[in-house]
Amino acid sequence: NHIMAETDVDHNGIISYEEFLPTCYNILMQRFVEDILRNEELDHPSKFAALLLQAFRDEDKDESGKLRLPAMKAALMKLSNKELGLSKLQMAALLTEVVLDTKGYVEYEKYIPTASSLLWSMMDITHQQRRVQAMSTMQRAMEGNVMDGIRGMS
Repeated sequence: NHIMAETDVDHNGIISYEEFLPTCYNILMQRFVEDILRNEELDHPSKFAALLLQAFRDEDKDESGKLRLPAMKAALMKLSNKELGLSKLQMAALLTEVVLDTKGYVEYEKYIPTASSLLWSMMDITHQQRRVQAMSTMQRAMEGNVMDGIRGMS
């Protein structure tokens, strides 16, 4: 309710597109920055390996050390949603590296070094930090422009 009240700038009880846009933008930018800061904690491939191992063990109900491809995908999706925020393309890239045995299983401890290395290369922290700085600069510049544009529409 607080966000809605702040968004309704003219206090008419209706949130217009012009009122909604800056709020939506700010929420998305905040989420982006939070994701980047969370990813800064993943500063070494071994940290990705630990995350992957836990995610796969959580899916490995019989504790065999093996998972079928749908279970691997489910584990990666959960990890992505919880920690990594991977795109569909990044997920597909990870899954293309899976090697199935003759019975259709993946020995996930053998897969983890490849996957963690690939994740590490996807999450180049230095590059992400530069993006955060650029987005922050852009946000500051855009906030003034968006608000000026909205005022001009009134």
